[in-house]
Formats: sequence, structure tokens, C-alpha cells
Amino acid sequence: MARKVRKTRTRWVSSQTLVIVCAVLAVVGAGLLEYSYIRFRNLEERHTLVRMRQAELESQREELKRLQTEWENAQKRKENLGADPVEIEATLRRIKQWVKPGETIYRIPVQEPPSHAPLAVPVEGPQR
Repeated sequence: MARKVRKTRTRWVSSQTLVIVCAVLAVVGAGLLEYSYIRFRNLEERHTLVRMRQAELESQREELKRLQTEWENAQKRKENLGADPVEIEATLRRIKQWVKPGETIYRIPVQEPPSHAPLAVPVEGPQR
């Protein structure tokens, strides 16, 4: 008597399905790696810091341009100063506070408003 051997079919996943599953797992894994890299390396804070430093750099560049213009103006004044003796005397008197013999200088002090005083006082118009 011969026994019948029953063949069992095992289900194997097709190669196309396996490729799709591996691709999805790779994408999810890459996303997790990217998230953890950004989070643990503080890239968001670093990005904010870079933005702040870029703004600071831009303001320093503007300040540099202003100072260069001021320097050029001072150089022109220096060149013009050598040609005009009246301008030389006026500049020395202003900067060094030089006085000619027998000359009296009158200075009017500038009074600053008290710190507790309001800057603007309301004015009442004519009443009707």
C-alpha cells in the first residue's frame, strides 16, 4: 500500500512585495535618522544663531560703510584745513579750547530737563 504524500504549499512573499517593504522601511529609517540628527545636534538652535549672526554682520557692514564715509569726509577736511589758516585757527580753538591772550570766553550751560519731568506738557486751548 502506498501512502499518499500530501504536498503542503508554503506561501512565499513575492519578490516585488519584498522590495516594496524594504523601500518603505528604508524611507522610515532614514526619516528617523534625520529627525534624531536634527534633534540631538541642536540644528534648530544653531540655525537661529546663524540667522542672528547674519543680522549682526549686516548691521556691522552698514556701520563700516558709515565709518568709511566719515573717514573720507575727515580726510577731505584735513586736506582743506592745510590751505585755510582761518579754518586751522577755528579748529584748534574748538578742539583744544585755545584762547587768545586777553580774550574772554562766555559759555552757556545746557540744562537738561529733570528725569522725573514729563517730556511733553499738555496745553489747554481756549475754552468755549
